[in-house]
Amino acid sequence: SSAMPFAVEDLHFRQPLVLDRNQDVTLRTVLDPDSLRVTFYSSSQRQSGWMRHADARLSRKLLAPPAPVDLDNVQGRMSDRSSVDELYSRLTSLELEYGPCFRRISELRANDREVLARLSAAAPRGSYDIEHVLDPTLLDGAFQSLLAAIHGEETGFVPASIGQVAVF
Repeated sequence: SSAMPFAVEDLHFRQPLVLDRNQDVTLRTVLDPDSLRVTFYSSSQRQSGWMRHADARLSRKLLAPPAPVDLDNVQGRMSDRSSVDELYSRLTSLELEYGPCFRRISELRANDREVLARLSAAAPRGSYDIEHVLDPTLLDGAFQSLLAAIHGEETGFVPASIGQVAVF
């Protein structure tokens, strides 16, 4: 079968994780094996105790892959390519600064309802101590691209929750 054995559901972002290159941050993930709830925390020298950033539920549902997307049709609904540099300049003006490792958008098209972005993976690193199903910088790049559909806003956008995420 081509079904995926798990998904992440009811993902809620509680508090952003702000990284400071001058300070180490310890991350902790807690899984309740009975409920399959997973909670993400951080701790640093500047805070006392653990700060909860997100929680979600792992699902054992078997999910069938979605139907293929007709990229030509989607591109036909979009404007010409948008400037990736302009998007990152706009994000910087909103005090959302992304260094080179987090600038994963290489092409961008958008209208007021949809975004189509090409994300480029970072060069592989030999120093990871875990294997990622989805590289965190690519996931962050997908969230960054959502701001291309929001025009004229003077604030940034951070998702508060996501109903379901599955990787096929």
